[in-house]
Amino acid sequence: MRNRTRAILLVAVLAVLCFATVAGGCGARAKEAPPEGALIRLYGEEHGLKAYYDAEFELWSGYYREGWRNLFVELPYYSAAFLNIWMGEDSNELLDIWFEEISGTLAGNERFYAFLQQIKESCPETVFFGTDVGHQFQTTGPRYLRYLEEHGLKDSESYQLAQTCMWQGTAFRDAQPQPDVADAVREMFMTSNFEDAYGRCGGGPVMGIYGAYHTDLSAPDVMASRLKTVYGDLLSSEAIRPAAGEDD
Repeated sequence: MRNRTRAILLVAVLAVLCFATVAGGCGARAKEAPPEGALIRLYGEEHGLKAYYDAEFELWSGYYREGWRNLFVELPYYSAAFLNIWMGEDSNELLDIWFEEISGTLAGNERFYAFLQQIKESCPETVFFGTDVGHQFQTTGPRYLRYLEEHGLKDSESYQLAQTCMWQGTAFRDAQPQPDVADAVREMFMTSNFEDAYGRCGGGPVMGIYGAYHTDLSAPDVMASRLKTVYGDLLSSEAIRPAAGEDD
């Protein structure tokens, strides 16, 4: 009973914090009308399967040729930030370190590694935006903060965003005893983070890759449905459906 009461209080506090328009609060900012002609296309996947990565690379390559550059992904802010740094380097050292940190997760597999390599090789101007809560808040998150400190960026927006993302990760973890509460916390944060990232990237066309659960417009409480209420017809969401026999 005590845990349930604590979880309910957690959700109430998070709701107030996340939707308050205060500096540094959960990435929240005042909502503005998206730029004319903006387009947001979300795609739902089953994590870890090559057929989905192949389909996503084909989709992104097509958009990239049309001039799209911003790719939203189901990763923490700091993980995507490290990917952006890695995109500009000759070695795979940063990528390899990160894959050690995500080992054992659905993303920590050679198929996702190859997918990222394809993007770097064929779509080198891609900019990743991570809008998930702070998974790996004890490893990747602190490592990114140290990276910023070493480069004199402790007072930067990036540092604040990384700290907020890590805090979200701990809040999500603390809600785990109540799965429904944890899901609600995560969807709330992912929605707020997406809106913030869309503002920071200047709006315009973006492609987003997320688990199919988060992109289901028929489920009113998930990220995609929440975003639909903000962006309306500017947002579309589609589940990727690999051809039969191509789901490995």
